Amino acid sequence: MVERLFTFIGENEIEIFSSDLKRASQTANCIGSHFGRPVKQTKALREISYGIAEGKSQEWLDARYVPAPDTDRLDH
Repeated sequence: MVERLFTFIGENEIEIFSSDLKRASQTANCIGSHFGRPVKQTKALREISYGIAEGKSQEWLDARYVPAPDTDRLDH
């Protein structure tokens, strides 16, 4: 993926922005390393809403978790 981006951008100076959440920042850091550019992390790029779960504790979420039915839908 990074190599493909590089074919479009090349040696141009770029700014790289990322959410401060773990997976987004890991991906952005990988890209930043390839381009030799720093990554600017910001909370502003986080998901907009968690719906009714916004701000709730993990305990609250665990009590309401309903696993997907096991109908072997992923078995090949």
